[in-house]
Amino acid sequence: FINMVRDGRSVVTSKHVLNKSEYWVSPNQWVTDVKAGLQLEDHPQVITVRYEDLTSDYMKTLERICAFVDEPFTEREFKNYPETGKTLTMQHSSREPREVQKQSDDRWKAPEHREVVEELLSIPEAKRLLRHYDYLD
Repeated sequence: FINMVRDGRSVVTSKHVLNKSEYWVSPNQWVTDVKAGLQLEDHPQVITVRYEDLTSDYMKTLERICAFVDEPFTEREFKNYPETGKTLTMQHSSREPREVQKQSDDRWKAPEHREVVEELLSIPEAKRLLRHYDYLD
């Protein structure tokens, strides 16, 4: 099982694809979801991957995932993504595969998101989880 974790500040500032005035995930939902993954973190069949590790060192992170699932890692196989990717279904849009993007990692710093970020940071469990995954000092 691959448990993907992303900085909660980035998650709660993501806008809904069909309704740009609504946030996609509430602060409480992020806490609930991340806590569920944390409960399985030490299980031998679970690997936790931070989204930001994909955006900062894509190949190294994919190599780590391949080792976990006991599959050979060949850089060539991943270099041509998204050209080699296929979208089977996407309920919220019809976008084609695209490269992992770092541009939204710091979206939460924009003044327009201050209120929802403060809401997230006001939840003690959220701060604990953000620290656990090295998003806060």
